[in-house]
Amino acid sequence: MNLLGLDDTNLHSPVSASFDTETGCILAHLDKVDYGFTDLPVLFQSKIFQPKSELHITLVSQDAGAILKHLESHPADLDEIQDLVISADFSFLKLDEFYDIEEQPGVETIIQMVDVPALRSFLKDLSKLVGQGFVIPPTHVTLYTRGTEKGI
Repeated sequence: MNLLGLDDTNLHSPVSASFDTETGCILAHLDKVDYGFTDLPVLFQSKIFQPKSELHITLVSQDAGAILKHLESHPADLDEIQDLVISADFSFLKLDEFYDIEEQPGVETIIQMVDVPALRSFLKDLSKLVGQGFVIPPTHVTLYTRGTEKGI
């Protein structure tokens, strides 16, 4: 059992996945109950952290602009991108790996790393469609925050 009691060896499935047409980000949305998450603050290193109001895995963020740029010149590809996101298998494993990240004084997040086995294949398919390679992000779930609701 880890510090926060959120580890297991089961493969979990997100509730849904979405492509945000304004930011270009792709997220896998998680169910708090399935994740084993409770909406209670935690005391960690003598500091109180608030639970996130929603849980997700960010699958594409830093390369999101490339998708939006592609859609400017190929707007008809939007449906294909959305179909690719909706049909992808974003099942994940929770890893017993947690980090407390301090972005600036008074602003911290606690994240749990996850493994999304099919992410590499999804990004390969997305790369073919958009015509650009994508960086595999450090897949994680932001669980708790202090000084911000957003997380990292």
